[in-house]
Amino acid sequence: MKVPESDLIKPIAPEDGHYAGNVYLLTSGKTFSAAASFAWTFAECNIGTIIGEETGGMSVCYGDKLWYHLSVSDLECGISFKRFWYLNADEDDIHGAMPDIAVPASMALDKALSLIKRK
Repeated sequence: MKVPESDLIKPIAPEDGHYAGNVYLLTSGKTFSAAASFAWTFAECNIGTIIGEETGGMSVCYGDKLWYHLSVSDLECGISFKRFWYLNADEDDIHGAMPDIAVPASMALDKALSLIKRK
């Protein structure tokens, strides 16, 4: 089924305030959970440059929930039944989001600022 054109969200045009500059994301080994998933998506979609350290743990997220109604308690609950994770070419090479520019986390902001000042 084709989505009607009127239901699509159009990108913001530059004259309407679309940001077209460089975007930097700072990460460390303490970047976990939703922040690590965000970093993974940031990298996969080529949104900008990641500076710092590999995110902590494996980049994993869950989706596609099954919903249940518990009749005795009248509660509703959901559980994810799909797991998504980031893999490199080798399926044994599972890790967090990797930075484009690897520096210790304590130096990531300074590195980003130096890149911004150069442009």
